[in-house]
Amino acid sequence: MLVIHLFLVLQRLKSEGEDGKKLAQLLIETFITDMDYSLREMGVGDLSVGKKVRNLNSALFGRLKAYGQSIEADNSVDLENHVARSIYSDLTPDNLTADSADKAEFKQNGFPEIGLSQHKENPSGLRPDMSKCVLSRQLSRNLAAYMRAAHRQLGEQTFRQLTDGDIRFPDPMIFTEEHTRTGHY
Repeated sequence: MLVIHLFLVLQRLKSEGEDGKKLAQLLIETFITDMDYSLREMGVGDLSVGKKVRNLNSALFGRLKAYGQSIEADNSVDLENHVARSIYSDLTPDNLTADSADKAEFKQNGFPEIGLSQHKENPSGLRPDMSKCVLSRQLSRNLAAYMRAAHRQLGEQTFRQLTDGDIRFPDPMIFTEEHTRTGHY
């Protein structure tokens, strides 16, 4: 979630010219320094911190690029897919224990539209693994909708608000199952 909010602020700063670019650079450097510090605090040895930070940086910049391309192209489906792969990857068809025929059918036919509350009882009759894929897709849609709304809301905020730390994001509860299912957000 931290990377998503970092992305949203960085994306907003792109429109602020040289001042925005300087602040964006400072945010990225601070984020990376904090990752290094956090790894050391968790007990990662000095010899392996550099490699781990490089791997985390690669993942970070890959996500920033993917999210940015999707937001700039106003491509909701692409953004949902990036969110599913980066946030809910353990719930996607490739990472489940279902047999390959089930995975292939699920990928080909897409993700059924059922609400999160239905997942708890599994009335769809989907195997538990595939039910996780449906849950992943719905959660990805919710989070992508939140990201698009936050992007719009940040666009309405002044550069002064951003530099003062008065950054406002939408209420995430608006992007829950009920709102997503009805399309009201």
